[in-house]
Amino acid sequence: MVTATLQLFRLLLDRHPVGLAPEAVERGEAAYAAALASQSRSDSGIEKSLIEYGLAAWPYFQAQEEFRNRYGQDRERVLLYELLPVDLREKWRHFEAKGGSLHDYRHGNIVEQFFSPEEDVQIENALVEAGLRVRDYCRELALGEKQAEYEERVKIYQAEETAIQELIAQLRGLCDESGKWSAEIADEALALERGFAELEERPTLRRAQEKIEYYRSHLQTFSASSD
Repeated sequence: MVTATLQLFRLLLDRHPVGLAPEAVERGEAAYAAALASQSRSDSGIEKSLIEYGLAAWPYFQAQEEFRNRYGQDRERVLLYELLPVDLREKWRHFEAKGGSLHDYRHGNIVEQFFSPEEDVQIENALVEAGLRVRDYCRELALGEKQAEYEERVKIYQAEETAIQELIAQLRGLCDESGKWSAEIADEALALERGFAELEERPTLRRAQEKIEYYRSHLQTFSASSD
């Protein structure tokens, strides 16, 4: 049976970002194939392999997303307009004139005020096609005229990932002195790590530091009350 974790693994492998070492993709593909073939392999074992792939790919995914936000958003809007049927273009222009946007369309609750269910399907199809074209455009930029900028962003995110991992290690180190909170702290550390593989909320330096400060404060309070 293909679990949700395996489906996510397949998606991230299929979307492997520009610049990721072929060896990392190959290791991920091998781990995915082994998990798919093994009916007895636990979700935790699959997650471990997915996290390993996520740790390798995360800086590249982050840089790629930044490129899309920086260079792809305006292009996506133009492409969407071009891909819509003529009668829907005017309705889309009216939607934007009333304050609507691509973000609102994907995450808001006002779409049904402007478009019928049939029109919604047409827009969704156009959004998918526009998204694919923008993805290809941003990949071309990262491989071509913006390659140096892309590689610099990857380096920045690699440094950020290293710093987050160091904080995760510090958090796990608190388990030895935490007594009854040991399992809870271990779960929090794993949740941060799982974020590199899109299994949890994406990790940040601030979130990792806040977790450490929270549990250190608890431990200090507990230690003081025990004296």
